[in-house]
Amino acid sequence: MAKNNGLERKLEFDDASMARDLFGPHNANLAFVGEKTGIRADSRGSVLTLRGDSQEVLDQVAEAMIKLYGMLKRGVPVYPRDIEPVLSHLGKTPGAKLGKFFEEQSFVASPKKTISPRTFTQREYMGAIRSGDMVFGIGPAGTGKTYLAVAMTCWPGGSNAWC
Repeated sequence: MAKNNGLERKLEFDDASMARDLFGPHNANLAFVGEKTGIRADSRGSVLTLRGDSQEVLDQVAEAMIKLYGMLKRGVPVYPRDIEPVLSHLGKTPGAKLGKFFEEQSFVASPKKTISPRTFTQREYMGAIRSGDMVFGIGPAGTGKTYLAVAMTCWPGGSNAWC
């Protein structure tokens, strides 16, 4: 358990139902944030309390939670697996605008179904495929690289060779 030197930040969200979605079942998302950042995150109703040793980390987590809540308010689905990449991205680029990753058109309509990215990094990957002439996807097996690459051949502007 991390020591607490008294630094605290409170956030109050205006929609308790969406706040619960953000916090996760039994505050699972908050526990995950605590594990990854070393802070303590607790909720009571729609109020989120963050406690930790570093004001910078508290501000980073608060910014991430505010932005993720904003995405939920606009009707954009935010999955629990998006939280870690968002924290990482905001740690590298404070003040980054997450809207471009969550709101841009990220769907591929194939003849049989609509395919959309499920994670923050898959959204980035699809954006790279759309904007680049050649993209190399490197990463662990089972992350959807090949599936999304093949699906992207069917998007308007793609080669459409198999569609």
